[in-house]
Amino acid sequence: ILALVSLLSVGLAHRVAINLKLVKFQKDKLKCFYAAKAAVRKAIGVLAAETATVDAITLNQRWSRGYNVTEGDADSIFKDVVVGDARFTIRYPFDDTNEEAPVYFYGMSDEDRKININTAPMNLLRALFEVLELNEPGALADAVIYWRGGNQEAHDASYASTEIPYEASKALFQAIEELSLVKGFRGNESMIAACSKYLSVFPRDININTASSFVLEAVFLSLGA
Repeated sequence: ILALVSLLSVGLAHRVAINLKLVKFQKDKLKCFYAAKAAVRKAIGVLAAETATVDAITLNQRWSRGYNVTEGDADSIFKDVVVGDARFTIRYPFDDTNEEAPVYFYGMSDEDRKININTAPMNLLRALFEVLELNEPGALADAVIYWRGGNQEAHDASYASTEIPYEASKALFQAIEELSLVKGFRGNESMIAACSKYLSVFPRDININTASSFVLEAVFLSLGA
């Protein structure tokens, strides 16, 4: 009887331990969800209160750096913000030319600092891929143009093969993640991640006040400067 009771106790204790871990996991999940939601609301509130237009001092404004330099603020409102038992930080890489020691701003970045993958001409895309030191930048730029509706019929056979078992979209990119389907990018996650930092589907024009050094270099290279 003692042996049976001991076995039952061990089994019950094991089930209770598992249930406690599941409850803790669910609790932590809810904390993370509401911390992320609080971060979004914080960002929306700061943007709604911003009255200045995008100008030469954009990177000194509160939405971009978390504090307003011209007003003498010192502490970022986006760094280590406590929400109950959780906390959140909003930041983006301002200068990542040095991969070992990138410069981060605690705030939000505008999509206008990137190149629009749907409207960028062939030479600008090729220049960006050259700046990023990707293999065969011309072929990659050509593949992007074809995916969004270009007339390079030579690619049709590639998308009909067993290597790429689907048709090209031949329409504008809906999200930058579509690059994972484009010939030359497919299966290369590191290449897609590198390009995603400098390409977007949103901006109409490039904002030279907030554009990264890679984007500016690509623009000047495409212009032959």
